[in-house]
Amino acid sequence: MPAPRGTPSLTLLSLIILVWLVLLFLNPYSQASFEKGKVLIFLVGTGCLALLLLATGRQALERTGRSLRQHPLTLPLLLFAGSQLSAAALSPTPRLALLSPLSWHGALLSAAGTGFCLLAILILQDSSAQRLLVTALLVVSVPITLYGWLQFLGLDPITWRLDSVSVVQATLGRSIYLGAYLAICLPLTLNRAGAGSPASRWLYGGLALVQLGLLYLTLARSGWLAFVAATALL
Repeated sequence: MPAPRGTPSLTLLSLIILVWLVLLFLNPYSQASFEKGKVLIFLVGTGCLALLLLATGRQALERTGRSLRQHPLTLPLLLFAGSQLSAAALSPTPRLALLSPLSWHGALLSAAGTGFCLLAILILQDSSAQRLLVTALLVVSVPITLYGWLQFLGLDPITWRLDSVSVVQATLGRSIYLGAYLAICLPLTLNRAGAGSPASRWLYGGLALVQLGLLYLTLARSGWLAFVAATALL
């Protein structure tokens, strides 16, 4: 049964929940700054999201399949995933190349990332779904940003084993990951700050300033480059 008009679909809500879980998950009993739990949540969640989309029915699948074939990012994403999996298969240690037991990084994780992007393309086909996802990303950025500032102020109750240049990593595991995340969120926040009511401009403008300060504290040059490039595209 289709959702009432104006109601977010189950697949969209599942996508948002998966994004929130991956961003917010941390294990306070582990000293590792980047936990395997995030990778596991992402792999399992992406698989469940694909199954949920398959359960939407044949007619819906045919419609989304046509949209996927027409999207300009589909072919580059598939070529990227194919190159990663081919390189892993031809590696001297294919098992390790697919999924390293040490960090759980590998070709399988890259392929899952490609699958997630393709699923997002299928789910975010209308502007209302895209707006809801952006709102969800900005909402979850609040606790992440606050945690990063707590770390800078020396108020983090958890002692992490760090391997990055900055102590500021929030829930992302490394300062460069946090910088990349903020490079995505900041342009979206600035876009919201430039539109809407005066109250929303103050709200999003304040959030953008806090995010910008945290981006500076990550000491991630790549994050700054990505932020400037993304903002230029707005």
